[in-house]
Amino acid sequence: MRTVFETLRRRKKIVIACVAVLTLASVVGGSLLQKRYTAESIVILDTRHPEIQQNLAQSNLVSGSMSDPAVVRSEVALLNSTAYARAVIETSGLLDNPAFRAQIDDDAWQSRLKGTVEATVDRVATKIGRWLGLSTAVTAPASADSSQKLMEDAIASFSQHLSVFNDDRSYVIKLRYESADPAFAATVVNALAQTYVTEQLRFKQDQSRVALKWLNEQSDILGKKVFADEREVADFERQHNLDTVTGSSISEQRMADLNGQLASAIVDRAQKEVTLARLKGSQVAALEIDVARLREQAIRNQVHDLQGELNGMNIARVQLREMQRKASVERDLYEKLLQRSQQVESEAQSQQSDARFLAAEVPIKPSFPNKTLLAGLGFFTSAGLGLWLALVIDRLDETIRTPGDAARITGVPTMGVIPRVGGGRQALAALTDRPMSTYSEAISKVLLALRSVDHQSPHKVIVVTSALAGEGKSLIAASMARAAAARGMRTLLIDCDFRRPAVSQLFSGKAEASLSGMFEANLTDTRAAAAKEEATGLFYLPAGKVGSSPQQILGSPWMETVLANARVEYDLVVLDTPPLLAVWDALLLSRIAESTLIAVRWGKTPQRAVRDAVELLRTYGTLPVGTVLSLVEWRKYRRYESGGFYYGPKAGRRLLTENTY
Repeated sequence: MRTVFETLRRRKKIVIACVAVLTLASVVGGSLLQKRYTAESIVILDTRHPEIQQNLAQSNLVSGSMSDPAVVRSEVALLNSTAYARAVIETSGLLDNPAFRAQIDDDAWQSRLKGTVEATVDRVATKIGRWLGLSTAVTAPASADSSQKLMEDAIASFSQHLSVFNDDRSYVIKLRYESADPAFAATVVNALAQTYVTEQLRFKQDQSRVALKWLNEQSDILGKKVFADEREVADFERQHNLDTVTGSSISEQRMADLNGQLASAIVDRAQKEVTLARLKGSQVAALEIDVARLREQAIRNQVHDLQGELNGMNIARVQLREMQRKASVERDLYEKLLQRSQQVESEAQSQQSDARFLAAEVPIKPSFPNKTLLAGLGFFTSAGLGLWLALVIDRLDETIRTPGDAARITGVPTMGVIPRVGGGRQALAALTDRPMSTYSEAISKVLLALRSVDHQSPHKVIVVTSALAGEGKSLIAASMARAAAARGMRTLLIDCDFRRPAVSQLFSGKAEASLSGMFEANLTDTRAAAAKEEATGLFYLPAGKVGSSPQQILGSPWMETVLANARVEYDLVVLDTPPLLAVWDALLLSRIAESTLIAVRWGKTPQRAVRDAVELLRTYGTLPVGTVLSLVEWRKYRRYESGGFYYGPKAGRRLLTENTY
């Protein structure tokens, strides 16, 4: 996490740039997008007065009610259906509306593009098939009528801009329509809501008419059946002599009379037997008793015969009661059907919809684009992209940024970190004019590090080179030589770069001789040929113009003699040589000198180049004594190293202009 944080801190400009650019682009892009407005209408399903649904449900004519959640979801699907879209388009005359026609044209490009692609694929397939000798006869689809095609595009566009939803917790259905014209959006969504309410009422009325028709049909059938059953009951009563009005039949009345007569006959016989007992031996009384007994027996015989007849009538009465109960049940059902039919007919005349809607108002603020949302998305997206780019760029950065990087790649220590200065002569002037400046201290540190390599045998001849051109090696070589001379050391600076000589440009004095001139004159003593800087006592020898190959001079025994004499005459000899990967000049001198110092440009030189340069020296039988980071930008360097320069940012603030000596 610390590494990631440090990386982001180093690359904060990338993150800030991404955030600024992309956020601004999202805001500007949102301002350029076409504004769209969303009108919303609310349909409320009323479940407080479902009388007709309840009545019909009790009659098993209609099942369910508006309070069923599944019914609510069904209504949502119905509002999203193609049939409703077609109804609104036709009844509202939307095809004649310029705003709707423009919307259809804007939405039809996808279908046109798809048709173009399909047609192209078909043509290619046909050509390939013919080339292969295959049958590619394809039946072309029948072209749709233009009006039908227009209606299909209109329905597709209508459905694309419409959204209908319910939160599953209430009986509220929200209808939303999006359009570039706010008034048109409100008109469409209100037309859809009105169509739904009207169709819902019409559907209920149709249900009531169907139910009423069914009730009337059932009433007619049941009425005829009741009439037939009651007629059958009457016929049965007449056939079996049953009087359902008085509650008894004629036979039962006769049975009651015979029972009365039998009781009288029994009483009369008993009285006569008593009289005969008083009048003992009276023939008349005995005769009267016989007559009374005969009369009583005759009545008993009639009662017995009539009882058999009454038993048959009881069985018929049971059958009559069953027929009467059946007729009564059917009459009750018939009367209920008549009552329900009248009730449904009455309520159908005052039918009301179970839904109502709140009309949408013309929207004032656009729903798209949401500038705040776009700005937020742009900010967070750009921040994420900036962080990713910062990590990727830092990961892909193969340049050397810290002394540790240089030491790890080369395997030799880093002698110093040299800040970037305004110019070559300005940097050299700082060594004497501002000896406590950041630049002066950095050069002094390099000199001290070189002297600390071997205390027993100090290195006098030092080759300063680099892997590539433009890494500031010439300025470092001149600065080291001038700083050493300023500290009282007898120092010689020799420019060994014949292709891009820089020493003569860094010093204001004009040398009379040069290294190439000494070679042509076969002179080996540099004391007479080298120019001297009066301010510091530094001796410097320019490269001059060479007529032959530079390797003939630098790799010759003459050069070894010159450097051998210089070791005796000077305390320090600094050789400014060409880049290692460009030419072989530095390799020739590295075998003669005691030390080789490689200048590595901070943040520019690829690690691979430095590694190849060191490997080249190793192959040639020598190794650099160390490296030095050149042209370091202090403000950026602080992001990689917490220590930085001793004097802080103010010390190096005047020394920020890049140079490539």
